[in-house]
Amino acid sequence: MSTQPHPLSITNSVIFTSVFEDETIAKQFLELVFGVEIKKVEVIHTEHSIKEAPALRGVRFDVFVKDENETAYDVEMQAAKEEHLAKRIRFYESSLDSSELSEGKDFEELPDAYVIFICNFDPTGKGRMRTTIADYSVEDNEPYAIGRQAILLSSKGEGNEAPELKAFLEYVGGATPESDSADSFVNQVDAKVQMLALDPTVRRTAMLVEQEIAYRARIAGKKAREEGLEEGRAEGRVQGLAEGRAEGRAEGRAEGRAEGRAEATAQSVLSLIQTLGLDRDAALEALQIPLADRPGILKLIEQLDTES
Repeated sequence: MSTQPHPLSITNSVIFTSVFEDETIAKQFLELVFGVEIKKVEVIHTEHSIKEAPALRGVRFDVFVKDENETAYDVEMQAAKEEHLAKRIRFYESSLDSSELSEGKDFEELPDAYVIFICNFDPTGKGRMRTTIADYSVEDNEPYAIGRQAILLSSKGEGNEAPELKAFLEYVGGATPESDSADSFVNQVDAKVQMLALDPTVRRTAMLVEQEIAYRARIAGKKAREEGLEEGRAEGRVQGLAEGRAEGRAEGRAEGRAEGRAEATAQSVLSLIQTLGLDRDAALEALQIPLADRPGILKLIEQLDTES
């Protein structure tokens, strides 16, 4: 495979969820990941939102799938590195269980569940194409099966994976599929991506997400530099000492960067809400805001709503 920039790639959240709405593609992907034949899958929903109570944090799954045995799969595209990915996996696993155990059901009815993250980076720093996270008994020094697993697939790793899965992960990383096997999985995915890129509504929404992410990063950096320098100078002048000036600049820059990033992020989320009619959870997820940052961003959005 050769590597070329792709204007609208599978890593875009809008494109990814639209591609995996196709149950044939979802089924083939799961078969490649697990190396077994799956008779039937049902894509329950893409961008599937779960919130047990108004006061609790909700979760939005990219692609939520079930097979003929009622095994549940949450497939997530993670384009950008996230500092707290392990905690996010934990949250998604618990949310998946909660969604499957409705009132009146016994625990024995809880299906097996898998959370699969497709990462366009190395999530563990170990250079592996696949990392499997399973429950384990420390005292017995062996796995303790409770019916759940998390699988991290990396476009930046190496591993003894099925050729079609490797080709797909390389494609996630930006490689162009070979043209000699049009029926291969990665070529089917790419054909779907190309078709979606021609749909004006899908393309407009996908491009807006890309633009908002880029805008958020650009504005945050610019504002942080301006505010950080100004606050640093002001604090340094008040202290009047060389040491005070140096410390003031450093603290001012740090505070300015943090505040600038947060406000620019809130503006971007608000723009998606107003432009596309997304709810707040969907907008936060589309822009891949880390879970730890979301409460503060939501407060800023409320302030911006009040001011406007």
